[in-house]
This record gives sequence, C-alpha cells and structure tokens, in this order.
Amino acid sequence: MVALTALSFLTQKIIHSKTGHVFLLYCSLQDETTLRLDLTIAGPTHSESLQDFDTQLLGRWWSNAWSEDELTNMLVIDTLIADIVKGELHVRGWSESKARKEDVGLKLVVNPKSDGSVMLPLPECSSTEALLQHKILLDGITEKARTQNCRIFPETALGLREDLAELQAEVSSANRQLKKRDRVIDELKAQLETANEQLKEYVRETAPARPAHPQPRIPPNHSKAAVTKKRRLVQKVEYED
Repeated sequence: MVALTALSFLTQKIIHSKTGHVFLLYCSLQDETTLRLDLTIAGPTHSESLQDFDTQLLGRWWSNAWSEDELTNMLVIDTLIADIVKGELHVRGWSESKARKEDVGLKLVVNPKSDGSVMLPLPECSSTEALLQHKILLDGITEKARTQNCRIFPETALGLREDLAELQAEVSSANRQLKKRDRVIDELKAQLETANEQLKEYVRETAPARPAHPQPRIPPNHSKAAVTKKRRLVQKVEYED
C-alpha cells in the first residue's frame, strides 16, 4: 500500500507522437489497495488552433484500475513512478477518425523505448461517466486549493512574497547605507571647514611681525622732501645805498 500511495495524485501530459494531440494522465487511489489511471484528451498542441480540431473529441475519458498485486506482476511500481515523472509514456491505439465514429480503447505504454515496456489497457468511459470524472477531478483540485489558502500553486505565491520581501529588505538596506554615507560626508565637510579655520588662525599667529620702516637720516644740507638731493641755500642779498 505504501508503494501505491506514492503513485497517488501523480499527473503528466502526454503528446501523441504521430497526431500531436495532448492527453492528460491522472493517477489516484480507488481504495487503499487499488490504483486508478485516468486519461483524457485535452486537444491539439499549443502550436495548433482549436478550429482545426474536432471539439467533439474533447472530454473523452479512459480509465482502468489495478490492485497492487496485479501491478507488481506486470512491473516494478518504483519504475512506473519514475517513468511517469520523466514522461516516458505513449498512448497507443488513438485514431481521430475512428474516435469520431465509435468508442476507442487505448493503451498506456510505459517506457515505450525499452524492450521491457508495459502496456496498460484503458477502456473508454461513457459520456456520462466522463463528465462525472471531470467533476470529481475539479472537486479534488478545489478541495486541495482550500487547504492552501485557496491557491492551486501556493508555492508560486509564496515565492513571489519571499522575492518581494527580499527586494524590500535590500532596498531598505540600501537606503540605510545611503543615509549613513550622507552623514559621513556631512561630518567630513564640517571637519574640513574646522581644519581650514584652524589653519588660517595658526598662520596668523605664527607669521613673523613686519619690521617698522625707520625714518631715513637726512644728511646735512639735503632736502627733507628729497633726501638724495642737496638743499639749495638761498642767501639774502643786501644792497648798499
């Protein structure tokens, strides 16, 4: 039962190698000892248009169930899990023209490139059962999402929240670094201004005093206005009567 539990809720997309049609495989436990495989056709590949596809084929459903003993007689369950995860699967027996006319039984080929490949038959369900299986699958997805804050992919939302929180932390850290840098720059500017003022004061205090210019000595008979020139002596001329 432990091995079957590991198969539960496995899903895989299978692209038909010849027609390119997309099939979806879904694994579930019908009960504790029975594995159920469901296969539905989802339409053409993304490169094709639904206008070129017979939409009446959409929703067709194939299903089968095996007990754990039946499965272990055909294959190794761990190998089946690995092949589903790797996509080593092929849908055999599909014919679009035939499917338009009648029910088509398919076979899920596990590890088709290997000599030891295993084919699991999947009979087609009636249209009523197909609708019921779609409803069960959607209900299961919805119930699972309700346990995950109504998200089908909670890890995606969690990852976005974590990325946003990390980005906000980086921005806050960068802003703190910028503010710290601005404070350091302002402090350095203030220190530089103080140092310049101290330097000017030091230069004023330590500069040698300028000597006073002595009054030049005036030689005898020289003019005070022009020390280098001799003074003209003017004598009073007296006349006799």
